[in-house]
Amino acid sequence: MNSQDIDKLLKASAHEPALPTSFRSEVWTRIAYAEQRSFGAKLSRVLAFFTRPAPAVASVIATVLIGVSLGFATTQPTKDARISYAESISPFLQEKAP
Repeated sequence: MNSQDIDKLLKASAHEPALPTSFRSEVWTRIAYAEQRSFGAKLSRVLAFFTRPAPAVASVIATVLIGVSLGFATTQPTKDARISYAESISPFLQEKAP
């Protein structure tokens, strides 16, 4: 058998199987379901939630409050201005590094 005979045989036996009538709709339903469950779709829904006015304002307020509280938590207590000045000019009041 040569390649032409094989080609003719393959063309003659090529038979597409019959698909169920709902095959296409089931495929597109599966694709749509997979797209809804993807990370990008979930992230898009979360970001869309924050574009509404009430959640956007709440998130800005929460961010500002967290920033202010962290700012106050990390600052050192301030001294009286007169004491700070006296320590800066007096060699006896300056803290010595060990």
